[in-house]
Amino acid sequence: MTDAKAALRNELGASLPLVEDLDDSDATDLLELFQSAMREETAALHRAVDETINGLPRLFRGTARKIVFPGGR
Repeated sequence: MTDAKAALRNELGASLPLVEDLDDSDATDLLELFQSAMREETAALHRAVDETINGLPRLFRGTARKIVFPGGR
């Protein structure tokens, strides 16, 4: 078991037999692609939420941000 395979299992949240069948290079590539996709999805979600909140009347924006992001961002 390599670090890339262990990290990939951790990222996926499950131990899939397919991960064990990958060679080290493929596991590393898949891990990097998965992490990149997750970062892009998170950024897109934050942009969408910001655009939605910015569409609210200014008076409600601060309260809406506190509700959507209770711990801040």
